[in-house]
Amino acid sequence: MVFAEYNNGQMVAGLALTDTDGERNTTIYGEYKVSDDLSFGVVVDKFKDNDAVTFVQVDYGVGDIEVGGSYLTFGGDEGFVAIDASYGFGNGLRATSAYSTVVGVDFDINQIDIGASYEFAPGAMIEASVGHLSGDGVPDDIRTISIGLTFERGNRAIVAERLRDDTRRAQVNMLFF
Repeated sequence: MVFAEYNNGQMVAGLALTDTDGERNTTIYGEYKVSDDLSFGVVVDKFKDNDAVTFVQVDYGVGDIEVGGSYLTFGGDEGFVAIDASYGFGNGLRATSAYSTVVGVDFDINQIDIGASYEFAPGAMIEASVGHLSGDGVPDDIRTISIGLTFERGNRAIVAERLRDDTRRAQVNMLFF
């Protein structure tokens, strides 16, 4: 990976080029912090076969409350929308919730999750959630359980990875048919 990134503390803009086994990917990304509480981000991944994936995200946090929204499109009208919220109780414990849906397809798939996370050391967290996946594209209503363990080992190489991870976290159990 080769990348260039400009960061002035309030705004980040970058370009990354990757080549894995002959598959080229160009990523253009940016994030703007309106204030300490509110930020907007976008990542556009352009692949060799001309498909593009776009992540758009907004995050808002005041005190112990954090709210986020993200939109992921696969280059056409199909996409994924997610809204998440969490509340911090202190001592590393946080209640979490998320709603996600697939848009622009001939069927509906919706998911709602509730859970908790516990940061037991700086950059080390365990997460668990239960959810319900339903809709026209789901043969039966599906109950989900997610358990995760995260270890952060320093700063991310580029802001685009953090923005993508935030979107992935909201869609952890979403199935595409």
